[in-house]
Amino acid sequence: MLEATRKAIMADPGWNQGNYTKAPENGGRLWRDIMFLAARSPEAYQSQFKSPLDVIPWLQQQETNLMNSFDANDWLYQTWAYERHDVGATPGMEGDTKKALDSIKAKTLILLGTKDLLNPEWEPREAAGSIRDAKVVAIRPESVTGHAAAGGANPADVEAINRETGAFLDQVTDGGKRLN
Repeated sequence: MLEATRKAIMADPGWNQGNYTKAPENGGRLWRDIMFLAARSPEAYQSQFKSPLDVIPWLQQQETNLMNSFDANDWLYQTWAYERHDVGATPGMEGDTKKALDSIKAKTLILLGTKDLLNPEWEPREAAGSIRDAKVVAIRPESVTGHAAAGGANPADVEAINRETGAFLDQVTDGGKRLN
């Protein structure tokens, strides 16, 4: 999915090999469409729009809103960093991701979005299986917001994130007190 977003941006003549003077608009709009397909579950669209075609003007408005703040090169570098990050590359882990996860000693909270198409639920659950004292919590198990659950747009998602994070921090800090 991330490769598709990069291709959309880099295929836009306005990208100009990264030497653009304004955001490559056509590639940016296509990038946004791809990301909305990945970041929101089909159920989220179904609950928001009466007809499937009602999503089109909404997507166009989202694209237009984004163009003023979109930096194509920033997105490209973020995705390359995201894909290449591997805790197995930590010194002493010899490229073994499981070994690196097994070595984590800190209490760990992993929050995930249900129906997340960009970061499927099985991935963080699988990683947590190798981390001692890892707690995995769905942001809102009944939610259909998918990847967007962590984006802050839905007040119920934000409240769930704050509640879970606060409870976790209270647990690991003895109610907010600094532990030595």
